[in-house]
Amino acid sequence: MVLGADVKDLSGRLLLNAGTEVQQQHLKVLRTWGVSGVEVVGEGGEEPAVGDSHTVAAALSPEALTAIEGEIEKRFVAVTLSHPVMVALVALVRDDLTMHYFDEALFK
Repeated sequence: MVLGADVKDLSGRLLLNAGTEVQQQHLKVLRTWGVSGVEVVGEGGEEPAVGDSHTVAAALSPEALTAIEGEIEKRFVAVTLSHPVMVALVALVRDDLTMHYFDEALFK
């Protein structure tokens, strides 16, 4: 994963330059400084994605993805999932759980 833009802390101090290939230790430093999302350049120079849970999901284990879907089924067992509001809500919960599982995997 390569940074698509400079990363700065809340006071504007430069933490990492655009073009930096992000390593595990960078992620820990960014979390320490309160950075919750960055722009990354996709493979082949694609447009940057900001906080893209789909990109994160691709990095999760099959077990984590199964756990996420199981948690969603448990939380939404008594609702009609075809309603547009529920579709949007499930998508938000799925994104949140994906980022949660990614953070857990990152800091193990």
